[in-house]
Amino acid sequence: MKKGNKPDFHGAAGGEEAKKLYQYFFEKVQQSYAPDKVQNGVFQAMMEVALVNDGPVTLELSVLPKADPKAKPNPQPAPVPSN
Repeated sequence: MKKGNKPDFHGAAGGEEAKKLYQYFFEKVQQSYAPDKVQNGVFQAMMEVALVNDGPVTLELSVLPKADPKAKPNPQPAPVPSN
């Protein structure tokens, strides 16, 4: 079980697969927004980034994994682990 909420790269795709996924994502974003609003850099390059949270809200997004369409539905709810 994962402790804390810090992101890590243990489940990340390998270099070439990650680069293809990034390029696909970038192209999709480019298609959805004005070209001058979407910028691209060098994938896997070292970067120095500064962030200032200066707004009314910071959003954290989570996505559940897709369900396996071949799996049988489970009528019983999963047990909730106790601390």
